[in-house]
Amino acid sequence: MNSNVIADEKKTAEKTTVKDYVCGMVVNTDKALKAEHDGKTYYFCSKHCEETFKKDPSKYLKK
Repeated sequence: MNSNVIADEKKTAEKTTVKDYVCGMVVNTDKALKAEHDGKTYYFCSKHCEETFKKDPSKYLKK
């Protein structure tokens, strides 16, 4: 595999993964649950993390 293909794969992976603000797990934005807060989208690994965030977003955004 040439270095350009590897670089493109890394760029793609970096763009589509984010941290779950509740548990810290890295999640794929294409498959994750999501919630809007103050005009920004947050992504979650599970319904539990999504609901926990929605109850008190400011608790998790201070981290």
